[in-house]
Amino acid sequence: LQGQYTFTTDASSLVLYVESTNETAEFYVDDVTITMVSPPPGEVEIILENSFEDGTTQGWSPRGDAVLEASTEAANTGDYSLKTTGRVNGWNGPSLNVLGLLHKETTYTFSVYVRLVEGQPASRLILSMQRTPLEGDTAYEWIAPSAEEGVTDAEWVHLQGQYSFPADVTELILYVETNDAGAEVEFYIDDVTITSVAQKPIQTDIPSVYQTYADYFPIGVAIEPQQLDDARHADLLKMHFNSITAENVMKPGSIQPTEGTFNWANADKLIQFAKDNNIQVHGHTLVWHQQAAEWMFQDAEGNPLEPTPENKALVLQRLEDHIRAVAGRYEADVSSWDVVNEVIDPDQPDCMRRSSWYELTGMDYIVTAFNVAHEVAPNATLIINDYSTTNVQKRACIVSVVQELQAQGVPVSGVGMQMHVNIENPSAETIEETIETFAALGVEVHITELDMSIYTNDSDKYTIVPEDVLIRQGYRYRDIFEVLRRQADHIGKVTFWGMADDHTWLKTWPTTRTNLPLLFDEQLQAKYAYWGIIDTAQLPVLLQQLNTPKGTPRIDAWPDLLWTLLPSTQMTSGSEPAAGFQTRWDDGYLYVYVDVDDKTREAGDTVEIFIDENNGKTEAYEDDDRHYTFGLNTRPPAGVKVFVWPKPGGYRLEAALPMQATATTGQKIGFDIRVTDGSHADAPLSWNDWSNSQDTDTSKFGTLTLIDALKWTNAAKGTPVIDGRKDPVWFRAPKITTGTWVTGTEGATADVRVLWDKEHLYVYAVVTDPLLSKASGNPWEQDSIEIFVDQNNAKTGSYQSDDGQYRVNFDNEQSFGGSALADNIVSATKLTATGYIVEAAIKLDTVTLKKDMLIGFDFQVNDDGLGDGVRSGVVTWNDPTGQSYQNTSRFGVLKLIQFPWW
Repeated sequence: LQGQYTFTTDASSLVLYVESTNETAEFYVDDVTITMVSPPPGEVEIILENSFEDGTTQGWSPRGDAVLEASTEAANTGDYSLKTTGRVNGWNGPSLNVLGLLHKETTYTFSVYVRLVEGQPASRLILSMQRTPLEGDTAYEWIAPSAEEGVTDAEWVHLQGQYSFPADVTELILYVETNDAGAEVEFYIDDVTITSVAQKPIQTDIPSVYQTYADYFPIGVAIEPQQLDDARHADLLKMHFNSITAENVMKPGSIQPTEGTFNWANADKLIQFAKDNNIQVHGHTLVWHQQAAEWMFQDAEGNPLEPTPENKALVLQRLEDHIRAVAGRYEADVSSWDVVNEVIDPDQPDCMRRSSWYELTGMDYIVTAFNVAHEVAPNATLIINDYSTTNVQKRACIVSVVQELQAQGVPVSGVGMQMHVNIENPSAETIEETIETFAALGVEVHITELDMSIYTNDSDKYTIVPEDVLIRQGYRYRDIFEVLRRQADHIGKVTFWGMADDHTWLKTWPTTRTNLPLLFDEQLQAKYAYWGIIDTAQLPVLLQQLNTPKGTPRIDAWPDLLWTLLPSTQMTSGSEPAAGFQTRWDDGYLYVYVDVDDKTREAGDTVEIFIDENNGKTEAYEDDDRHYTFGLNTRPPAGVKVFVWPKPGGYRLEAALPMQATATTGQKIGFDIRVTDGSHADAPLSWNDWSNSQDTDTSKFGTLTLIDALKWTNAAKGTPVIDGRKDPVWFRAPKITTGTWVTGTEGATADVRVLWDKEHLYVYAVVTDPLLSKASGNPWEQDSIEIFVDQNNAKTGSYQSDDGQYRVNFDNEQSFGGSALADNIVSATKLTATGYIVEAAIKLDTVTLKKDMLIGFDFQVNDDGLGDGVRSGVVTWNDPTGQSYQNTSRFGVLKLIQFPWW
């Protein structure tokens, strides 16, 4: 049992204990150790504590129309809280003057508990600061927002965040507000604390990021102007970045909030800092559908404009005037512009987002924006910028739109890939493929908004981020920057969306949680992410994980079907694969298949396999740990079945290694493999522990997770008519049945058959579902089937360009994911007495189908079991993870067969 723990406030008692879910269980404990993962934080000083237990407001005063009173109706601790009523605007609420308590260039932690008064609708509450500097405009800054789903009257919610201000101020007011939707909501606050956190100086003895990449591309960073007032942030920027992007202050709504009124001060501040420090500036952005200058779409009374020829001309003129003013003012200072931002929608037939810009002007606003920007800033790179550019459909849309603009002579000179990636997706291969696709348009590719969420979904949250997650992030940054260096000739600039983890939009989007997406931590110290792109030798060993399906192969060193169903895990030497391996298991054995490239034959050619059966990850061998050495001329130990056989340019090895205890599904086994070329015995190649300490230390082994057998089926050759009727040709195909429950344990299921011809897969599914519903507006929650195809059977952790998700509901309405396109599917449905039938033809556009080919494939049934718009059942043929829409690694497999008489 191993885990991490921290506590953040003083305690009167700390008791470590071991418990059991079985009340009567007897057990032993042994080898208890406690080690410090990171040093304690700097000295913490309590600046303020308000618990309202004296029955007063303790200095808090109403903001706007709010009415405050100490109340005993509800309390987080004790008997009292501070109740707020009488609100009519979102900014109304309790406020506290903290001007005399806080000091510039000091980081403070703010904490408050909030809860709604009984009967109030859920609303988003936000702890904020009103700050007025000696010179400049008043700023209203969020410290700790609640999650977007809001606070309720059912429980207290803890809002906590860090805040610092960079320069002298005339006003500091702490307050609690709501979003506009909750303008009249009544709420309580309790247990307000402010503590100071000692700051660390930035590291000056590590390499500069931009200097390290000087031969490749500039390294940029998005910032807010107030960050420049803090010496530590300014020094970090100057040391590591040679380009800056305005995170918000150059967006249309910020720089020209009303017609003819420009807020130049903040943008000018960034520009002047860049000039003083010989730093490039990337302009963001001239056109966006969010944070837009909304007055451009309104008449003199503030009413929305109707789409008429006159209003189109008016809006285009307003846009032209805006770009002439902004791009013209900074013509000598901005080297590149995001001219239009996020204008692509792959779900639209013309690929264009239905924004106010589009509704009023069609594509003409894009043409106008680029033409005017080029006229007033002729030397700047002009970019169309967007997110999710690795999505195959969106990427194709961007290519189509850029080509259309180029055909019109519109001066698009760059494509911006925002690159808000996560710790797993998209794959480095997909990123490289996307860069190459855009570069083929003859434009520069800019990585404009790079950060990396430590989460792969919108729901997970860490209280303390595990060390191994940050190590994985370091390796992921390594892999991405290997791609960027290879593609440097096509890349104009790489920009991070933030300097350090103390300031990132991912703390509040898509939900409020701890997220650490950047190169430097919240104390501005270099992370594993930094070392991943600077010096990978500084990264700890990454504990990799592999799924091992159940299966019993014949030990003959021959790649029979069991081994060909999955791709091998590659071990590389330099840039070339040197060996590949796979694993399988059954009750008594772990099976390993190794394919080694080695053009010379020496006695020292060996494959070593290391097993830690209880996955103890100990620094010394235990009784369950084993080390096997195999070569062309070695004798296997007793009980071990092994076969080694030469092949052209190398050799293959297949081994059955006995388990000490009966293996079970879900079990985790420590595992590593080391291959030695006798010609280079001093440089063995390991899968996981590149320090090659496996002989005595299991702590750096990777991990195998034992999973159920991989399902596969034959798909017979044949071409049916797609009409929802079962042609005789379908009897050639074996029937498979969905039975792997992802959501629920019962509901709609399907019997499925698959055929193929030169270009298509054909699917015939008979769905049993007595209650048909499409009450939900979300297609995945309607009664429907989904067909997943991995054309090259690569079994990757994220979708590649050959991978597609095809969804068809019982009314024959289609929707798609991955590289699936509407043009690539023809489907028909038919209602039956017990459900419905789906027949579909899917064109495979990256492979030519032929006998004995293997295709990654899975099938899913979605069931709105109660007809209430909520998906109650999800069942698949093979994949149990619920991640089939973005991960192909658990798909089943089709083997294409052809009977000789057909």
